[in-house]
Amino acid sequence: MTTINLSQQERELVEFVWNNRNTPWFFHCSVSNVSRK
Repeated sequence: MTTINLSQQERELVEFVWNNRNTPWFFHCSVSNVSRK
């Protein structure tokens, strides 16, 4: 059950990222990571 729930969460996360692939959220994340360094 745990693995099934994990896979379901991963699938939802992938769908969320794919639906928001046009938004520059990954750009903000990369900028924040570089700023930390």
